[in-house]
Amino acid sequence: MSFLVKYPLRRDLATLKYFGYDSKLDNYLDVQAGKIVLNYYKTVKFFGRKEFDIPRDTWKAVSWMMKQHRLRGLTDGHLLKNSHWKPLSSGSFTSYMVNKSKVCFPCCKNKRMGCALLRHLVVSYKNRNAPTLEEKEKLASEMMHSPEEADLYRIKFKSE
Repeated sequence: MSFLVKYPLRRDLATLKYFGYDSKLDNYLDVQAGKIVLNYYKTVKFFGRKEFDIPRDTWKAVSWMMKQHRLRGLTDGHLLKNSHWKPLSSGSFTSYMVNKSKVCFPCCKNKRMGCALLRHLVVSYKNRNAPTLEEKEKLASEMMHSPEEADLYRIKFKSE
């Protein structure tokens, strides 16, 4: 979850592979470099290939998942699996996010928080103190859309 709070991506992580990937076409985890590389996502035509450093706490979860795959003899290379050890679809990833958000954010246990809502919350939080144009552009790049789109994503509170 911390990775998605730092980099509020869409559901592109559902198809993430960690071996057996095509480095020009697939979204994959570069284990050697400690990065997630996205080659296929909604706005790839505008932003091209994107790379994200993986935070330390996320590495712990990734290492655990890879260990579970080895123990079960899973050889398809997909990092994220459903309860039947099949690769996640983007719809399944949303359900996964909703369930994890209830655990990670106890204050939201009665809310459905998928990728879209998490993206809105992160934009609203980061834009709360009138960020500079440079800060807006950096956030937009991380989220893989334009600064204008980030302003549309923002949740406006009654006091604004």
